[in-house]
Amino acid sequence: MSKAGTGICIVSISIMLLFASSCVKPSEAPESNGEVVEESTVVVEETVTEPEVEEISTVAPEDVPDLIGTEIEEALSLIGEGKYDEAIELCNVVLLSDPDNPEAYNTRAGAYLQGGDFDTAIEDYGKAVEVDPDYFQGWFNRGVLYVSMNMVEPAIEDFDRALELDPEHADSLYRRGQAYATIGNLNRAVDDVTRAISIDPDNADYFGVRGYAFNAQGQFDLALADYNKAVELAPDSEEHLFYRGYVLLVAGRHEESIADFTGALDLEPEYAQAFIYRGLAYTKKAEREMMDSGAAELDSELVDRAIADFTLALEVEPGAVEALVNRGVAYGRRSDYAAAESDFNRALELEPGNPEIWFTMGMLKQEQGSNDAAITNYSKAIELFPQHLQSLINRGVVYQSLGQLMNAKADFDAALALDPANGMLMVLLEQVNEALAVQEM
Repeated sequence: MSKAGTGICIVSISIMLLFASSCVKPSEAPESNGEVVEESTVVVEETVTEPEVEEISTVAPEDVPDLIGTEIEEALSLIGEGKYDEAIELCNVVLLSDPDNPEAYNTRAGAYLQGGDFDTAIEDYGKAVEVDPDYFQGWFNRGVLYVSMNMVEPAIEDFDRALELDPEHADSLYRRGQAYATIGNLNRAVDDVTRAISIDPDNADYFGVRGYAFNAQGQFDLALADYNKAVELAPDSEEHLFYRGYVLLVAGRHEESIADFTGALDLEPEYAQAFIYRGLAYTKKAEREMMDSGAAELDSELVDRAIADFTLALEVEPGAVEALVNRGVAYGRRSDYAAAESDFNRALELEPGNPEIWFTMGMLKQEQGSNDAAITNYSKAIELFPQHLQSLINRGVVYQSLGQLMNAKADFDAALALDPANGMLMVLLEQVNEALAVQEM
């Protein structure tokens, strides 16, 4: 959470994780290797000229399997060209003559998927594994689609079945590891992706996802080692540079993190999250330098750079709440309270149910000495998330400053129940109890 200090405190890395909804990139699928039809690309081994439909009736029965295979290859080619309706029609032709063909259902599912009809794609993948329960690609592809739809539990079940059919399929292990990471089962995620790496040690995405899991576990050294490997294997990947920069930022290695975010932006100039986190790196660097030097204020040049980066992020994504909040915080550090409040209000228009924004607005009001407004904002944050520790502490501090000791005691008691080992809370509660004892004398 935010720390006390001169001016408005920088929104911490832990808070930013709540905001950075668009940066959950470990869950995105890498490009297809051509083995199966995936959700992002369709790779076709070769282009086959589409035969006339009427030719099917003139082919000898023993030649029908070869013709069906050609039709499916042509359907894949059509998907690659973005001709999804034509691909679907071609698959329909195949299924008329061979209604139990899992490849036709799988390919038609790919066409529906690429056309944005996820529900029908799910149905067709289901038909593929219904007609052939040992059809690996149907289980795998449906699992990938389930993950993209945030249907994690059925995705894991599909990957389980795929791995029963092919225990050494590295991408199934990787995808299941992604799914486990999504639901917070980090140990299983690490186990799966480690197995995938043992099978395919040259896949940068595998190291990236394991680095993500290690980072979520707080094992920053292991996370950094994996991201170093990912960047080594895929130096042109802005995502691996971004996530390595994030790990470096958490570790307090600000210059290195700024370099990685800059590298990511060189590769993808409209990478909003890289602008946001580089802005955070500038502000954290300014905080560190202020603490080390004993200066009374943050380096204004670094704060200006941070504001510029948050602004650039908003040019790319005008609704980026995390950029608005952190730019508002930076404005507050410059005592530009009007600009800060404007950014916070805009963020609240976009996400009125986000407790972190109300908490940050409370800090702004508290810094301005607007105690009633601060209490109102902290109370809203607590209403939305009753376990919001820092809001309880800060509201208690405001109550204490106003002499509302019973209210302060209630907040400190609630906060201490959430964090029993918090020494600062123990001191604050002791102060309030002593003041109450004096009042009773």
